[in-house]
Amino acid sequence: MAFLKKRWKQTLSEADRVWLSECLNLFENRKQLNPWVLKSRLGSKIPDEYDFESLSNRNLCEGTDITLLGVLHVDEHSEYYLTTEKTILAAKQLVLKEETPHEIESQSLEEITGFPIKQIRQAFKLFRMLGEFSSGWSGTTNAEFRTYLGQNNIIKEYSQFTNLEKLIDNWLERKNKGELGWLENDQLMSAESETIIDLVRIFEKPDEALLWRDIEKVHGMTKRKFGNQTNFIKERFQKNIIFRDIAQAHFLVLNGFPKPAVILCGSVLEELLRLYLEEKGIKPKPDTFNGYVKACVDNDLLSKSINGLSDAVRVFRNVAHIKLEKTKKETISKSTAGATLGLVFTIAERFD
Repeated sequence: MAFLKKRWKQTLSEADRVWLSECLNLFENRKQLNPWVLKSRLGSKIPDEYDFESLSNRNLCEGTDITLLGVLHVDEHSEYYLTTEKTILAAKQLVLKEETPHEIESQSLEEITGFPIKQIRQAFKLFRMLGEFSSGWSGTTNAEFRTYLGQNNIIKEYSQFTNLEKLIDNWLERKNKGELGWLENDQLMSAESETIIDLVRIFEKPDEALLWRDIEKVHGMTKRKFGNQTNFIKERFQKNIIFRDIAQAHFLVLNGFPKPAVILCGSVLEELLRLYLEEKGIKPKPDTFNGYVKACVDNDLLSKSINGLSDAVRVFRNVAHIKLEKTKKETISKSTAGATLGLVFTIAERFD
C-alpha cells in the first residue's frame, strides 16, 4: 500500500533522491553525519554544485535528519508510516490512562505495540517533528527511554490525535502558514512551574555510563580510550569533570539542544588544550582559547587538526554571544553540535 498521498508529493531531482536515500540509511543505522561530510563521501554520485539546503524542509531537517515525508519520498510503501501511527496511538492510550500524565516509558509502548525499542525510538523521532508531542526525553540511542509531557498542549496533542494522515495534513498547513520552525517541539517551553520541574527531571542526573556507551557507537570513542589519550590530566577529580561534561554534551545533542552542547564542547576543548600545553611547559599568550590554538600552531602541535580547531573556536565564540546570532543562518544546528563533539575526540587522538 502506498502511503505517500498525491497532495504530499514533490518533484525531486535524481541528486535529491540520492541524498534522501543516504539520509534514510543514516536514520536506519542511528548515525549522525555532518551534511558537508556526507556530500564529500557521496562524491560522483551527486553533482559538485548540488545544494542539499535547497531540499524542502518538509523532507529534511538540518541537512541530514530525514522527516517522515522524506522517508516516503524514498519509499512510499515504507513500514515506518504504520509503525509511527501505531506508536502514537499507543502513547495516546497511555496518556489518557492517567489522571495527571507526566511521562511515557518506552517499556510500556513496547508492551502495547509489540515493537522493539529501536522501532519505537525511530517512530518517536519521526512524529516529534510533526507536532508538540514531548518536552524532552532521557535515555540514549540504543536503550530504553522515557519522554516527558510537561504541558497541557502536549497532552492535548495526544488526546486529539486520530490518524497520521490528518496529522501530516495539519503539520503541512501550519508550515505553509509559517507557524512552525524546525525545533518547535525541542525548544524550552514557557516558564510554567510544571515545565521547569520536568526539565530539571530530565537534566538532573543523566546516566553517564549509558551515555558513554552511546558515544562509542556514534563516535567510536570509549571512556577508557579517551582517558588514555588525555593521560596528561593528573588530577582524578579534574578528569572526572571532563568525562561528565562530554557525556552531558552528547546528551544535549541527542535531546535537541545544540547551542548548549557546543558551548560545553568548547569549554572542554579549551581546558584540554590548557592542560596539554601546561604539560608541555608552554605558556600561551594570551591565556585564552585563541591563545591556546596559536601556541599549538607556533609549536607545531596537533598540526592535522588545527583547521578544525580554529573552526571550533569561531563557532564557540559565535554561540557564546547572543548578539552574533543575528539570523537563522548563524543558529547552531544539531549536526554542527554533533560534529563539534566529534572534534573533541579527533583532537584527543592527536595528543602525544
